[in-house]
Amino acid sequence: MQDISIKEVAPHIFQRPLLYVNPSDSVLQAATFLATGPQIYVDGLVMIEENKKKLVGRIGGYALVSHILKTRERWLDGEVSEIMEALERPLQENDPLGKALQVFRETKFAFMPVASNDRIVASLSLRDLIDHAKGLKVEVQKLASPLLTIDKDASVLDALSFMVEKGVRNLVFLEQDIHPYVINDRKFLAYLLRSQTRELVLRRGFEVLATMKLSGLGAIKGIRVDPKGAAGSMAHFFSDIGTSCLFADGMILTPWDLVIKGLGLTG
Repeated sequence: MQDISIKEVAPHIFQRPLLYVNPSDSVLQAATFLATGPQIYVDGLVMIEENKKKLVGRIGGYALVSHILKTRERWLDGEVSEIMEALERPLQENDPLGKALQVFRETKFAFMPVASNDRIVASLSLRDLIDHAKGLKVEVQKLASPLLTIDKDASVLDALSFMVEKGVRNLVFLEQDIHPYVINDRKFLAYLLRSQTRELVLRRGFEVLATMKLSGLGAIKGIRVDPKGAAGSMAHFFSDIGTSCLFADGMILTPWDLVIKGLGLTG
């Protein structure tokens, strides 16, 4: 399967609009896209110099969270060029799936722009490949990653630091030390973008986030699955944008685990 071209594996990505930002666009615009944009864009944004139609970079949630922690109250003041990851070579529509998986793995970035005839025409996200993981017979526990949890009484400021230090997109805390609850990076970012939150930070300073409990952001009870179940049978859960991860006996299964690890086993 890894020899099949991107164009054949994910033809739908060429039928949807290409959402991108310019280097001079505001961080607010990029953050809004990443927090509230449609499911196809959850993993990142393409950055294109519009006058030159030239690919210059991409932006993901991790870079944005790092930027917030660094610039604090002024995090929305900058331009997206300040937080982009430089990128000049996109994937090509005729590249094999194996190459796309390799690029995802090497860059630890779950999103890549795709070109056709030297022009950026689409973006490929991990979730675009979820359906191809439905046939995986390998057990969930063979693909899942160790679960990193944050204290349920942690503050929003604690959570920001945790995401950057641990490199995680999902904030998970346990109720009664058993039941996992999760807040993904989209929901977390949407909370920071709320007018009430922004006004409070501007009025009282960034440290006010230390007085706000993470658990008050509206965590979703995590879906628990059988660690010995076939990983492919869990793929359908990720068709819901609100499901960013699954839980299995102290482990976490994400789209990254399912696609990068799972499809990587199929050769």
